[in-house]
Amino acid sequence: MRLKLFLLPLILLAMCLSIQASELDSLNLYGFANLQAKLYEDEDNKILWSRLGLKGYQNNLFFRFEYDAASNNLKTSYLQAGLQDFGPMSDIKVSFGRLLSPPAALYPGPADLQMSRWPVSLDPYLININGASVGFGLPLGLEMETTCFTKNGKSELAGYLSGVAPDGMTWSLFYETGAATSVIIGFKDRIPWFLNPSIGLSWVPYPDGSSGAGLKAHFSNYLPLSESLRLYTQYDLDRAGGDDDYLVGLTWQYAVNSFVKVYYDDKTEQASLQASYYFNYTI
Repeated sequence: MRLKLFLLPLILLAMCLSIQASELDSLNLYGFANLQAKLYEDEDNKILWSRLGLKGYQNNLFFRFEYDAASNNLKTSYLQAGLQDFGPMSDIKVSFGRLLSPPAALYPGPADLQMSRWPVSLDPYLININGASVGFGLPLGLEMETTCFTKNGKSELAGYLSGVAPDGMTWSLFYETGAATSVIIGFKDRIPWFLNPSIGLSWVPYPDGSSGAGLKAHFSNYLPLSESLRLYTQYDLDRAGGDDDYLVGLTWQYAVNSFVKVYYDDKTEQASLQASYYFNYTI
């Protein structure tokens, strides 16, 4: 019998209260919000997201709730159990509930999203899913996660494999059945200080149902102007039925995961001014 989504928070809350009697190892209340200011006559001030969450753990048991007041939507509500040093695998994590999908977990945000939007290479993927996942560490510093979830009444799979090369290059392969297969590459070392590039490539089915796959890709870079100010540029390439776009702007970080963003987006042909705020309190 399928467990209804709205019961998950009640079940997890009951578990939290039951194990609190023995004192949780950690319990945190956190929240973050992002406001977009009105710049044009046909616009209004918008709250893009306004999240409130609770997370904690006891021994190897972890739980999280996250609710978005802006959309009146439960974003995450799951329970996770962890094991360590299990044969060749390490840090095994088994999760169940309303989860962040594995592909989406490789992108920043929304709490730490420093640009005004996500790249087009993320468009094909679901962000939140209802299902169960298994993730673990592998030799050579590799990490892997696979999730089984339900979409339109059908069982689907999503997952990723990621690692770090000796020269500091990060890479990730990820997929969602019926949606896309992608690779992300990031560069950290052995390049000039003013280059901090990221490349994402996603192969997606054509929207008209024709055979083959189209490419959605992003090429981004940031230039650090100071310790708290960055200049971002991003080019989105769409060969799967869409248009190419670019994004350019400044991001000022005034606190942890808290930003002021001024951007021009070719996708909407408009400028935007956004401000975000984040807090995290230990209870």
